[in-house]
Amino acid sequence: PAAAARAQASPAAAVSASSVVAWGANEYNQSDVPADLTGVVAVAAGETQTLALKADGTVVGWGYCYYYYRCDYLPEAAQSGVAAVAASRNQNLVLRRDGTIFGWGSTYEQSPPSGLTGITAIAVGPYLGAALKSDGTVVTWGFTDYGQDAFAVGLTGARAIAVGEYHALAVRADGTVVGSGGPKYDDSAAARAPKGLTGVVSVAAGANHSLALKSDGTVVGWGGNAYGEATVPRGLTGVKSIAAGGNQSLALKTDGTLVIWGAVRTGPASRPVGLAGVTAIAAGTQHAVAVTISGLPTAPPRLAIDASGTAPVVRWTAPAYAGMTGITGYTLTAQPGNFRIRLGANARSYRLTRLDARRPLVVTVAASTRAGLGPVASVRAARNAVLAFQPATGKWLRPGLPAFVYGRAGDRAVPADYNADGVTDLAVFRDGSWYVRGLPAVRFGQHGDIPVPGDYNGDGAVEMAVFRPANGTWYIRGSSSTRLGTVGDVPVPADYNGDGRTDIAVFRPANGAWYIELPGRLSYSITRYGTRGDIPVPGDFNGDGTADLSVYRPRTATWYRGTGIRFGQRGDVPVVADFNVDGRSEFALYRPSSGIWYIRGGSALRLGGSGFRPLPPRAPVVRYP
Repeated sequence: PAAAARAQASPAAAVSASSVVAWGANEYNQSDVPADLTGVVAVAAGETQTLALKADGTVVGWGYCYYYYRCDYLPEAAQSGVAAVAASRNQNLVLRRDGTIFGWGSTYEQSPPSGLTGITAIAVGPYLGAALKSDGTVVTWGFTDYGQDAFAVGLTGARAIAVGEYHALAVRADGTVVGSGGPKYDDSAAARAPKGLTGVVSVAAGANHSLALKSDGTVVGWGGNAYGEATVPRGLTGVKSIAAGGNQSLALKTDGTLVIWGAVRTGPASRPVGLAGVTAIAAGTQHAVAVTISGLPTAPPRLAIDASGTAPVVRWTAPAYAGMTGITGYTLTAQPGNFRIRLGANARSYRLTRLDARRPLVVTVAASTRAGLGPVASVRAARNAVLAFQPATGKWLRPGLPAFVYGRAGDRAVPADYNADGVTDLAVFRDGSWYVRGLPAVRFGQHGDIPVPGDYNGDGAVEMAVFRPANGTWYIRGSSSTRLGTVGDVPVPADYNGDGRTDIAVFRPANGAWYIELPGRLSYSITRYGTRGDIPVPGDFNGDGTADLSVYRPRTATWYRGTGIRFGQRGDVPVVADFNVDGRSEFALYRPSSGIWYIRGGSALRLGGSGFRPLPPRAPVVRYP
């Protein structure tokens, strides 16, 4: 289920070099994209199957099209002359270039009426099929006991349609939305568009939620929201197409990037790391599919910088390409200094001899291809700027620079980017007051609160927030309070679903359970990972943009993330951060007795000592006073 599938225009030459990426559930091989599949212009995703429409009008399928029948062999009507595809649970539908349609799958939901012509768009759900005709009327068929076909009765001037699990939608000529159906027949929240919604150009329908794309490139969501599927990310603009399936939502932006929210059975909905150049999308019940232009990376170059000396060395690996036509070179830039250099296709490192390693550095490396696409991958990196703070004196330590005092005895260090200016600010929390260097003091909180700053609304700036153990309540400045936790819980805020927002979460040392608030703040998940005495250390260890659960066991100096890793000794303080700026978190230890940081897989660094607390590096880089 998703937005209606429309006839595809004749593709440009570049489209014939397209490729397909699928992710999510794969127990029926619905995410196993056939090798060397190219020339795809559109895709459709059901519950156990995926259909891909090629520029030559043929269709390729994989997974199980219905029940125990694989998609390896498609009906003759889907083997040529196809203009659009649609799929749902046990249902498959194609729109042919002559304006006719053909469906196959479960006969329980019936087949499309024979003799239909003049069709311009199709949509199908597990129980209902719909076809939009050129005269603006809509024809429906299937199992209609949920009333999901009522929207089409007497409807004229329709411009777009969508069919979900139990409901269906259409966009009228005036840009408003009409819908019907649902488990409670016409009383379905997913079928009722918000009052005053206008300017809509397309719609998409999931299991029990709906999306509308407006002419200004914004998206509106409504209906079921148990997993945040109807909560559109704040600030989302520039969208050109949408898709919905199950409890997940997708938005394709005009710049070829993809935004995803909601959840699938395997966890929070997310996209493959570095997915770019997307031209078409589809959302199934538990998986999703995207078409990308060949030559654009399916993952960005992995970039790291060693700034420990006077001449920083930048190293990277070649990006992974789909249908790669060949990398022609790399362009490296560095700031400050406006440094720029063009390097060959075999280059994998560069020494920045003209820049001062003691200053914050931002380095980008972009790859070009013979496809003429120009720079197609860019990664930012900054010098490894760890910090150490001494609560007894308010003293800050930075590598290679003099000590700096900001704060006083008893303060908690809370460095973060509070004003969204692209750098981390030195800051302390003192009995309910926040002191951020260069900004006015702010009173927010009270004695006994634990400061938990984070970007809770996804606007790029860190919000001041506190966790109050006495009543298990989170207070976020500029937002409403949330109850999650109790006395003894350890707050572990992080982005657990990859939507760009900090999520409220606590770790309960008594039973090793993680309590993570689900999107939409309607409920929370409980995951048992750890045991009594463990220290929670979440981090993005695989570079997928979401925080992973991990714990450190002090009594055995063992880290647990899937399997146990012995690293450290008694008395060490665990620290997790992206130390080498490669997009992944690393395990690290701070040894108070010597002030040495030990980074797994990296070099050691001396900074701190007795009485100092380690502050892991943050992106963006720290502004030095």
